Amino acid sequence: MTWHQESKRHSLASQGIKTGVKSQRETNASLLSFIKKEDINKDKIKFNKHGLKINGKYIRAWYSEGKLIDAPEGTITIYAKDYGNQLPKELKPLNYTDSQTDYFDKDKARIRPDNKYYKEIKRK
Repeated sequence: MTWHQESKRHSLASQGIKTGVKSQRETNASLLSFIKKEDINKDKIKFNKHGLKINGKYIRAWYSEGKLIDAPEGTITIYAKDYGNQLPKELKPLNYTDSQTDYFDKDKARIRPDNKYYKEIKRK
């Protein structure tokens, strides 16, 4: 929609006349509201003793807590037991797989004490 069409549509709308054409601004606003609704329904992560569940899908994993050189004391590491990108993006997993050199790595994620999932994982 050109600027001229947009301004004409806007003046008609201010008079109470509906044109039936959505402006780019209205389209973007409706898309943003859809995206915000999607953000509300984020993946639900449940931490179990031998893994974690994400929206009902079970991922085998084990946890380790210990002193690390590059992380604050109390940091928990989650190691996936299977290959591939399995841990959710919210945990910011590390995976150094390089298929060109046939190096395959399992996901691992460092959960620092200031992470929102830390207390829930610590209970396990």
